[in-house]
Amino acid sequence: MFAVGRILNCPRSVRQSWSIAEVIFTPSRCRLFHQCVTSLQKTECDKLIAIGACSHCSPNAIHPLLLSEPLTLHVALTIAGSDPSGGAGLQADLKTFHAHRVYGTSVVTLLTVQNTQTVDAIEQMNPEFVLAQLDAVLNDIPPTAAKTGALGSAAMIDAVAARASSFSFPLVVDPVMISKHRVPLLDDASIDVLRRELLPHAFLVTPNRMEAARLANIDVDDLESMQTAAQMIHQLGATNVLVKGGQVGSESVDWLFTENEFHRIGGERIDTRNTHGTGCVLSAAITASLAQNMPLVEAVEQAKLYVVNAIRTAPNLGKGYGPVNL
Repeated sequence: MFAVGRILNCPRSVRQSWSIAEVIFTPSRCRLFHQCVTSLQKTECDKLIAIGACSHCSPNAIHPLLLSEPLTLHVALTIAGSDPSGGAGLQADLKTFHAHRVYGTSVVTLLTVQNTQTVDAIEQMNPEFVLAQLDAVLNDIPPTAAKTGALGSAAMIDAVAARASSFSFPLVVDPVMISKHRVPLLDDASIDVLRRELLPHAFLVTPNRMEAARLANIDVDDLESMQTAAQMIHQLGATNVLVKGGQVGSESVDWLFTENEFHRIGGERIDTRNTHGTGCVLSAAITASLAQNMPLVEAVEQAKLYVVNAIRTAPNLGKGYGPVNL
């Protein structure tokens, strides 16, 4: 359902057009909203902006029509690998930032040859070149939050961690270790470096059950062991820990451990192959909300809702693990 919509700074009365549009807003697809945008533009209002939320958009999404004044945006940075199919990696991160009304910047750590079916090749970037990218962004368009995705090697993790030690904004670490196609992205030595060097700089780390097991060196196969792993990862230096991937019946359950307190983050579990990039999208959505100064628990809850809706409305692209709807 489309939430309450409103028109700001409009010098003319467009209530009639807006009322017509509100009827069309009822279906929960952004596509229909953009059709409404076209009809609203016919009012020839030179200061028109529509604000609203539907089951797919971020609650604070803004869809500009005709803006006559600059729009102030927060900035989020992703330090991650590239996915040419657009479903994961920095491409998914940037789409998610945009959907949350955040300006996205990116640093490329590795290139991949992949699609929804397979990962055929990985080309690691030189850590010095990655740091040059990072410095270029930080010195010109500093973010208010950042995330890491696939880093690919111990040398890359060590280099990024060295810069992260001076970050004045929250860093979300998505400890990507294996692709959706079961292709390893980090070896044991690299995981040790991530655990030792990068986690102490993480405001939040977002492992799935397999990644949590590797970081905590324990078996993680139920809700109780997820909590244990979260506490152990916190002891490695991460300020907050979100362990993903629990299941209770038809519910997907994640545990957020923060300030010695557990928060149960539940959501609908959808049986589908269209899950490519869901971990990237979740951490990017959290990062976008943190960039806008949203409290952590609320940011995680909103991100979970966003991902569930993105899975539910996935466009069924590709022949393998399809991307979600961003």
